[in-house]
Amino acid sequence: MAIVKNVKNISLKELKINKKGKVKEIGLSFAYKRRLNFLGVKKNSIMEKIGKIKNLHIFKLKKKIIILPNSLAKKILIKEYE
Repeated sequence: MAIVKNVKNISLKELKINKKGKVKEIGLSFAYKRRLNFLGVKKNSIMEKIGKIKNLHIFKLKKKIIILPNSLAKKILIKEYE
């Protein structure tokens, strides 16, 4: 499972200090886990959502930027900011 930190701001500088998100474990199906593993998302990695363009969600993961389609991102996102 990866842990998703949902961040509203797209500015990478502000991500570290701004907006504390709720961090939760995600229950993903085996196929999704394999797909994320293939992308280099290891168990307990922290992914930060940094934006959305049309139906693609953009996540930051340490040194990688991962772009996921809606179908996969919906399974990953637990809670948006209020």
